[in-house]
Amino acid sequence: MIKYQIISAENFNEHSLDTFVRTQNVSECYRKTENGYELKKVSYTEEWSIEKKRSVCLEMIDAASAAAFAIGAFYGENPVGFIFVNDSELVYFHVSQEYRGMGIGKRLFGLACEKARERGIESFFISANSSKETVDTYLKLGCTYSARKNEKEPFDIQMEYKL
Repeated sequence: MIKYQIISAENFNEHSLDTFVRTQNVSECYRKTENGYELKKVSYTEEWSIEKKRSVCLEMIDAASAAAFAIGAFYGENPVGFIFVNDSELVYFHVSQEYRGMGIGKRLFGLACEKARERGIESFFISANSSKETVDTYLKLGCTYSARKNEKEPFDIQMEYKL
C-alpha cells in the first residue's frame, strides 16, 4: 500500500532516492514553432546519477520552510514518487519508473495543490521537460501553456496550473 507524507528529515535522508529509478526514454519532444507546439522526433534517455539523486534529497530536506514543501509517496520505507514545490514553482515531480501508470502522480499532484492552497499559493509555474510523456501528463492534470520564459532551460515547455 502506498502512503503519502510530507517529506522531512524524519522520513527522508540523503540516500532516500538511491534506488529510485529516474529514467525516461524519450522519442518525441514538443518544440515551439510559429504554429504553436509541434511534436518532433528527438531520441534520448534521461537518467539521474546517484549524485543528482542525493543532491535532490538534500535540496528537498533543506527547503522545508514556509515557502517550500515536498510530498512523498512511500511503499514501505521507500519513496516511489515525490513532488517538490518552492514558493509557486513546481520544481520536481517524479514517479519511479516501475510505479508509473498507477495513479501515484495524480495523487501527489492533488495533494500538492491542497497544500499550496493552504499556503495561499494561487498557481504553480512549471518548467517541464519537453518530452511528449511529460507535457502530456501535465496537460492531462489540467496545466496550460505559459507565456513565462525560463532562459536557463530553452527546450523546456513553460506551463502553469491555476489553483
